[in-house]
Amino acid sequence: MYQFHVAGDGEGNMFSLYGVDDTGTRFFDRNKLEINTLYSASLQGATTALQIPVVEIEEGGYVSRELMVITLANDSSIPAKTPFALYEPASDQAFISFDTYKAIIEQNLKISWDVFVKRSDAEEDFGFRAIYKRSLNNEQQPASG
Repeated sequence: MYQFHVAGDGEGNMFSLYGVDDTGTRFFDRNKLEINTLYSASLQGATTALQIPVVEIEEGGYVSRELMVITLANDSSIPAKTPFALYEPASDQAFISFDTYKAIIEQNLKISWDVFVKRSDAEEDFGFRAIYKRSLNNEQQPASG
């Protein structure tokens, strides 16, 4: 699972946005999450237009001068309570497929997914990080789709 801290919809609603791989979908009683679909128990309407800052790396840190808008289909049929709602209300959470998350990161940071993973593994602070899962032989691996 991956987390992009906050995404807004332009109408004052803010979400903690999570990219979920096929392993994590079992918590939603599904085999997979559809590409370009936003899952949240609190969604209304057919689509949501997420506004996500486009980040540029400059001397002294990260800046954002523009927002990218990504329109996703809505699916509110997931459980209102998930294991991911430990630190925030479930209504503030939204979930997307790993493939959708990967595409957002590449557009948001203007770098490839492989470069993001390398730099994140090297402890570069993007303001969000991949949450790692452990394999059966206890080796650390990035969660992936």
